Amino acid sequence: MRAFVSLLSILLLTQAASGITEIDVRKVDSPNGAVLLIIDGMGSYYTTPGRIPLALDGAVIDRPLLPNLTGLAARGAYTELKVPVPSTIPAHSVIMTGNPDADAELVGAGGSIYDSAHARGYIAIAIMQRGDFSEMLDDQDAVLYAKSNSISEPELETSLNNKSLRDVHDIMLEWKRKMAGYLYNKTGFARYRAYNQWGLDAAAEIVRYMGEKRKGERYLLTVNVGGVDSAGHSLGANGYVNAIEGIDPGIEAIYTEASKYGIAFILTADHGMAFKTAGSGRGGHASDDYAKARESTNVPFLIISPNARTNVSGYYLQEDAAPTILSVMDIPSSLPYAEGSALPVKDYVNLQVAAPFEHEVELWKNGSIVSNASGDSSFMFLGLEPANYTLKARSRDNYYERALELSSDVTLSLSPGGSQKRAASSMTLALVLVGIVNAAGLLVIRRIMKSE
Repeated sequence: MRAFVSLLSILLLTQAASGITEIDVRKVDSPNGAVLLIIDGMGSYYTTPGRIPLALDGAVIDRPLLPNLTGLAARGAYTELKVPVPSTIPAHSVIMTGNPDADAELVGAGGSIYDSAHARGYIAIAIMQRGDFSEMLDDQDAVLYAKSNSISEPELETSLNNKSLRDVHDIMLEWKRKMAGYLYNKTGFARYRAYNQWGLDAAAEIVRYMGEKRKGERYLLTVNVGGVDSAGHSLGANGYVNAIEGIDPGIEAIYTEASKYGIAFILTADHGMAFKTAGSGRGGHASDDYAKARESTNVPFLIISPNARTNVSGYYLQEDAAPTILSVMDIPSSLPYAEGSALPVKDYVNLQVAAPFEHEVELWKNGSIVSNASGDSSFMFLGLEPANYTLKARSRDNYYERALELSSDVTLSLSPGGSQKRAASSMTLALVLVGIVNAAGLLVIRRIMKSE
């Protein structure tokens, strides 16, 4: 009981300190939200210019023609991510937590991008044809999802976890009814294309509605389009390529709507797809025959945002997606289980300094004060130049001084009794503990809210 009371005290203390004072070191063009578009099963060897997809027997597979996606990639920050486990639920879990060993249970443990977004006042909305496991659905305020993977007889459902979004839920109910019209009299390749198009059109409508009717509300919309994966499994290489070509105009349409309202557009996939031969009637990605193929383990990652640069280079992993998504949204990273790092897609970095007590803080560079703040327990310095800094923080009973090498966004938690002489491992432990406690608190609070 004593341990529980101590944990509760820490929880209350950290929650009380969860308000953040923002300091604009220089003006940044943060997006008003983000669309995370996951094309289920779309490998980057089929979409990246210069890549040549091969079947397992070495035969060349024709690449789809993607004028819109190719144009968007040239306009934004585009790279490829290596997938640790090319399977739908594990890969989605990695995207949402930043942990390469993540599973659905970890998503539900309070450490997902949705928990970080909710903590900063964002709404979480989703349209999911695949990847809609219960823990992911529980993280959404409103969601429209497919209860099965069937394209011949799809069964759709909605869920509303935030009653203030009844209007958004009504739109989802309308789109649930529209699916039958999209699929009417469609067979073969055309049916898979129509299934995908329904998801893309529904997403574009949500973005348009949020921009016109809910101006000023920040949100994260997650969209999973599942027909590409299904086509790869059921229609073979030709059907797979055809399905990818079919989504190309719809991808452009979602980006166009997002850009109108200052919303970041982020595109990726959970995994790719491999085929035994170029003429194979069925493909795969998770079984031993396919799981190690580069066509299964490499996926695209595209970011177009008001604050993102137009190019990025380097080798990255799927666990880097979650911290990158939060970085683009200028949300302090509070992913307690993440092992990935944010991609350098911005020309600035943010620093969050938090403590369970009120303090004043100074940020120095080259012997001069860059910025300072006081009167709160948590501060967010926005728009810092990537460089080396010295952090000096003071409270009534504590003093900290720490050298910082800022090349990406950093969240730093200060522990009681700390000083410049404390080992870095102690500071890291404080950061992890505060992050886990905050995540647990958010999870408990959201569960209580949903039960009411």
